[in-house]
Amino acid sequence: MATKYCFGLGLVLLALGLFGSITGGHDHQIWLFGSNFYSNVLRLALGFIAFAAHAAGPRHARMFCLESAAVFGALAAAGQFGFAPVVQTLQMTVVDVYFWGAAALASLTLGIASSEPLRLRTAVERDGPLSLA
Repeated sequence: MATKYCFGLGLVLLALGLFGSITGGHDHQIWLFGSNFYSNVLRLALGFIAFAAHAAGPRHARMFCLESAAVFGALAAAGQFGFAPVVQTLQMTVVDVYFWGAAALASLTLGIASSEPLRLRTAVERDGPLSLA
């Protein structure tokens, strides 16, 4: 489920980032979302990372969900509490705050609910002990 979420989130973020870039780098709105150069770069970067996590498999998708929940939550909190450097730099609107908050909640939920183990297997676990025979 986390891999499908990464794919869907990547599509949404890339669409917003690309459409914002096409319509101009100045401060403006895309539908109800705030947009400028910095918010477009952020959305494009997070979209590409989400796609990479999707392509890498379920374990990486789960890790992306858990890690991105912290980033999305920080963005939502900055917008909610009016942390001016972030709000002004990213041209955040109320819809942005709700979007980042919903993304944080969804990412955290899917990251916790996923059954994939978080740690990578070591070479000994994968290939067995080294034999000199």
